[in-house]
Amino acid sequence: MLSREETPHDFPAHHTDFLEQFIDYRVPVEMFSKLAEYDGSVIAERTKEELSARCGGTSMNFVAINLAHDIISGARSVADATRDSTNRTNEGRTPHVQCERPRPAGRQTRGRPA
Repeated sequence: MLSREETPHDFPAHHTDFLEQFIDYRVPVEMFSKLAEYDGSVIAERTKEELSARCGGTSMNFVAINLAHDIISGARSVADATRDSTNRTNEGRTPHVQCERPRPAGRQTRGRPA
């Protein structure tokens, strides 16, 4: 969703958030605070079973969603994901930008197999 309102954001570097992208993803309730700790522009919607990222473009949204998935799945800690996101920005690299949707293993999202 493209927004007319730009929101200044300083993580992982100064930019404005104006593009929000969504995926179907059921985030366990116990992970909401970890996602908020990682990045306030990563938003889990419990009722809609969606995960979104709001940033200044698609590549960083994909990075944020993929790193959020890593936090949720236990592959990375919040500190590791934060460090990785900052390093990617500082080094001008954005691998982790595949647009494949991460899904929790063994779960279904809105009737679709995981």
